[in-house]
Amino acid sequence: MQRKLYFEHVNVGDELTSSTRLTLERTQLARYAVGVGDFNPLFLDEPYARQQGLVSVMAPNSLALGLFGQLLMEWGKSCRIKSLSAKFLKLYWPMDQLLARGRVAQKMTEGTQHLVEINGWVENQKGEMVLRSKAVVQLFFNLEDENRHRASLPPLVG
Repeated sequence: MQRKLYFEHVNVGDELTSSTRLTLERTQLARYAVGVGDFNPLFLDEPYARQQGLVSVMAPNSLALGLFGQLLMEWGKSCRIKSLSAKFLKLYWPMDQLLARGRVAQKMTEGTQHLVEINGWVENQKGEMVLRSKAVVQLFFNLEDENRHRASLPPLVG
């Protein structure tokens, strides 16, 4: 069974790095655009993209945000994402390699909720940041807190 991450084991400054470096192949970009229902020709039509002054078709921005979300779920395992915001900084292209990373910025308890703020980013193969993001996730305090929750008992206040 996969080990869960609990609030009591998280420290400010902890690093998060994705286990997946995503290489953006053209067919994958097209499938992603179709999957999310975004048929913008800038994602799919090479001649059109070049007419618009781009070097090639570009990848949808939401793809990098999805990669960061995947990192949060890998790291937090059973976490609940309470908020997620992002700023797209740079376009990325077919055959770029993206890697999601982050750092624990803050821990806080609000009532019975144990929250962790993550400052995150996605970088390309050159180390250039293409997306900057912030997320707040909720974790169980520890195994006892999780078991109490599953048994519908009052949560622990840490």
